Amino acid sequence: MDSGGLARVWTWSDPHKRGGCVFLPRGTGSGLAGTLCQSATSGKACIWDNLDCTTGALLGWKNVTLNVNQMQDGDMLSSNCTGCHKGNNAFLMSPDDATWAKILRPANRAADVGVNFTTNVDPGITRYTMISN
Repeated sequence: MDSGGLARVWTWSDPHKRGGCVFLPRGTGSGLAGTLCQSATSGKACIWDNLDCTTGALLGWKNVTLNVNQMQDGDMLSSNCTGCHKGNNAFLMSPDDATWAKILRPANRAADVGVNFTTNVDPGITRYTMISN
């Protein structure tokens, strides 16, 4: 996201499984676009950035379809994803930020968020498990 700029947070959930994915594009279409998915029942999580997994080149995200099989995942990224995404919920990097209000607080949830979308993992999950392609 550009400093002081508008960020659009996109969400997706499987209609048959609890959990969800959050897509956070930053910049104007040529910047980083991170994707984070987590299962509410297993705690397993995946992280991707729009960097080509072969060349490391930045993949644009505006008006294109990104394919996670072509993107760098948490094992390939040079950044330390688990340095910020900690605990039993990989989404809770900054839960008090107003950006997250619609998806972290069900009373404020956007109408287009899927019925199974949740950032709350089931009791008994003590830490999420990062998985990759």
